[in-house]
Amino acid sequence: MNCRRANRRSLWALTLALACAPAAQAAPPIFTLSDPSGRLDSPASIAAGVDQTMWIANAGPLRGRGRGAQRFAVGRVDLAGRYRLYRTKGETFGIAVLRDGTVFATEPYTSRIARIGLDGRVTEFATPTRDAGPAAIAAGPDGNAWFSESAPGGGGAVARITPAGTITEFPVPRLPYLGTTVPADVGPIVAGPGDRLWFTTGLGLGSVTTAGEVSTFALPEPASPAGIAAAGDGTLWITQSALPRVDRITPAGEPAPLALPDDADGGSIAVGPDEVVYFAQPAAHTLWRSAGDALEPIDLQLVDRVRRGARMQPLAVAENGGAPGLAAGPAGTLWIAASLTRKAGSKGGIAVVNLGGSCIVPDLTGDTLGQARLDLANHACALGSVQTFGRGRVACQYPPAGTVLEDGAPVSATFGRCA
Repeated sequence: MNCRRANRRSLWALTLALACAPAAQAAPPIFTLSDPSGRLDSPASIAAGVDQTMWIANAGPLRGRGRGAQRFAVGRVDLAGRYRLYRTKGETFGIAVLRDGTVFATEPYTSRIARIGLDGRVTEFATPTRDAGPAAIAAGPDGNAWFSESAPGGGGAVARITPAGTITEFPVPRLPYLGTTVPADVGPIVAGPGDRLWFTTGLGLGSVTTAGEVSTFALPEPASPAGIAAAGDGTLWITQSALPRVDRITPAGEPAPLALPDDADGGSIAVGPDEVVYFAQPAAHTLWRSAGDALEPIDLQLVDRVRRGARMQPLAVAENGGAPGLAAGPAGTLWIAASLTRKAGSKGGIAVVNLGGSCIVPDLTGDTLGQARLDLANHACALGSVQTFGRGRVACQYPPAGTVLEDGAPVSATFGRCA
């Protein structure tokens, strides 16, 4: 395969490391943990909790309510797929978890921030600016949460909310462009090294210190920043929407972009285990991972286990368009707030990529023998001792669902009735 070479006449081009994309690599074990009630079917973003759980913002009303007022919620899920819902006043888009376990979720259409306390109680706080449209949110290094705002008329800001619910807004000025100015268009936000958070703008990047000092920086044209992540070494990674490029900014502030194939672009991006960076390609069911100065694709195809008892068929996973829809989780996992696409259409759900390779024991209850084998293989486990009674389904299993074991560890199952 031929690689294009960068135009060496500019600093950015001089630092361009073009990755010749290899064929998509075999995916690590991957499985789905969809809400069994089917009500959290519009996951927008996801964040790791402090107790080996993940929190999900849901960009839509809960389904299955019939007539009456719409109801909304965020969700919490563990490795076993056990869900709990927390009611909010509006649909949520961004979600963040503080070090003490306090959870904040943004409500763009009500201009509120929902706080879920350690006791599970939900409290709502209105933004000081009416119709501010809070979107992405992240835990800051100062023990507060920071979120982006985009008000009608082109106003943009980043804002800080304390665990007690006090909100302070910091305007992001309009950006100079071709002799005029354009709205800042503040996007995803992430904590970086030191006392600074970084966010995307319509033309590049911005940063805010924990004291509220805002700065903006342009990326080389063309630019359409989509997602942002901060690696442990201080490098910033920025994906581009509708552009075959991933931008990197080194800790020294030097650009070091990577090129993608012409038909590729990027969405949500996150730092996974061992400081490997992963990002989703929204439309192509592909996950990309960094490998030095190259990028490697992972094909996100798995067997459909969203509908228990249904005939097995291939299922493709794509990011559902959140802020961000990708987050590292417990036991070396990477979680995607996803659109799960099959021949009959698509459905929102949560996909888990088991990068660590551990045996994460699935819930086999109700599985047939063939389904149990498939579930265990997807979770990097093996079927150990089996007790069968006729053509029954799994009634008991050991260890219990959600247990993390060594790669390939055996799991026993009893079919028909418990021994």
